[in-house]
This record gives sequence, structure tokens and C-alpha cells, in this order.
Amino acid sequence: MLKLARVSMLILMLSLSGCSVLQIQLFSIDQAVARLVPNDPPGAFHSDHFIGELEIQRATQLWVQGKPVPMTGGQIITEKGIENLIVLWQRKAPVI
Repeated sequence: MLKLARVSMLILMLSLSGCSVLQIQLFSIDQAVARLVPNDPPGAFHSDHFIGELEIQRATQLWVQGKPVPMTGGQIITEKGIENLIVLWQRKAPVI
């Protein structure tokens, strides 16, 4: 399992049989949470740059259960991490 600390985005490209390419995008926890639910928050321009209500609920579930956040390479939300996510959600601050 790949462990990464706050990487904004990592693209791994693997060449398979000379012409096919597999592209894997890994995001920081903040960025991945903002992408958990498409179009959340509703009506937001570039909603993938903001944490919506459904996304903060899902992040809280992942934190309580100790499960890794999808699209992060196995990163798990810490207590400090959930606090940061809640602040971003409450302030409607962009996640870049």
C-alpha cells in the first residue's frame, strides 16, 4: 500500500505492452474528500474544490471507522485531519 503525506496530486503512469497507459491519480485527504460525492455542494462552481455536507458526513464515517479515504493511496483521516476538514466545510473554503 502506498503511503503519502499531503501530496496535492501524484500521477503514476505505467506503460503496459508498449502502447497502453494506466493513469492513477492520488490526492491529499482534503482533495479526495472534496471529490467523494459528485456535485456536492449543489450549485457550486467547481464543486470538486469544496467540501459539501454529504462529503463531510462521509469523511466523518471514514474517520470513525478508521477506513482509508478513496483516491489517497490508503491514507486514513486523523483527529487533526477531521478537525481541518470540518473547518474547511464550515468556512466553505476552497480545497486546492
